[in-house]
Amino acid sequence: MEACRTKEILQKEWGFLDPNDNKEFLATPNVKWCTAFYGSALNDSFSFMCHFDLPCSTRSLLDLERAMELRKLKGTEILCYLDGGYSFLYSSCTRKMVIKYVKKLNDSGWKINLVQKQYNIQFRPFCFRLGKGILYNIKTKQVSKYSMKPQIRTKGRKFCDVVFRIKAKLYEG
Repeated sequence: MEACRTKEILQKEWGFLDPNDNKEFLATPNVKWCTAFYGSALNDSFSFMCHFDLPCSTRSLLDLERAMELRKLKGTEILCYLDGGYSFLYSSCTRKMVIKYVKKLNDSGWKINLVQKQYNIQFRPFCFRLGKGILYNIKTKQVSKYSMKPQIRTKGRKFCDVVFRIKAKLYEG
């Protein structure tokens, strides 16, 4: 896997790839305490990934819905995965909010099939806080471990804005 073919989604970010993008992978590091939500339209017209750290960061699901509407995906079958969220802070609440939002979309005419990856409800001490990364191949729909060292995108932002941002931001890089 080459880094130039990967779009990395960091904590509090979401992003997507269209088939004409030159990227082949969506990836996010350290999902252990956070929640990853990712998937693709089954017709290969759109793939996305979100990395939520708190329940309030799921507000960006509305932005993701708008991005899917712009691509006229309503009625297209979409396969999504929900992963991460080991019981620390608000991860169970974050997962519930994503599930509730997907149900709301399905009730309004979307065709989203949500697969929930194993959710570990055991408490893990902070010394094990760095968790797995997720690498999603948008062509084969295969998921594997992602182990690149995460970067921090803080250029031009105040530290408090980065730490206390309440809505996941679209990453277009």
